Amino acid sequence: MTGFHPDRLAVLDTVADGLTPPLDADTADLVAAATTIERTLRQRAPEAVSQVESIRWATRRILETDGEIFKQAYPDIDRISLVGVSSVAISYIDLLHAVLATVSIPVHIHLRAGTGTYLANRVSQLFDIANPGTVVFGS
Repeated sequence: MTGFHPDRLAVLDTVADGLTPPLDADTADLVAAATTIERTLRQRAPEAVSQVESIRWATRRILETDGEIFKQAYPDIDRISLVGVSSVAISYIDLLHAVLATVSIPVHIHLRAGTGTYLANRVSQLFDIANPGTVVFGS
C-alpha cells in the first residue's frame, strides 16, 4: 500500500489520525508494527528480504543511473506491459514510474474490467510522488 515510502506513510498516518478511537490507535500500531518488521529484516539480512524489496532496489538503481542500467539489461525491449487483476502492487507502480521517467519506451497497462476504471483513475495519483522506491529506512 505504501511501499514504506515516507510520503505515503505520512498520508496513511494522517488517515489513521482521523479515525475514531480505538481504530486510530489500532491503525497506528499496525503501521508501526509493519514498519518495524521490515526495518528489522533489513538490518538482519544483508540482501533483499523480499521480492518487493528487490523491485524497490531496482527502482532506485534505474533512477540513480538515469535509466542506463535498464537500457543495458534490456537493450532490445520494445514495450512494457503491466497487467493488474484486482490491484497493482505499489512496488510495480514505482518501478514503472522510474522507467517512464528515464527510458523512452511505450507502456501498456491492462486492467480487469471490474476494477480497471478505479485503478486507472488511481495510477496518476500513485505516480504523483517524488523518488519512487525510496523507503523510510534508507536504501
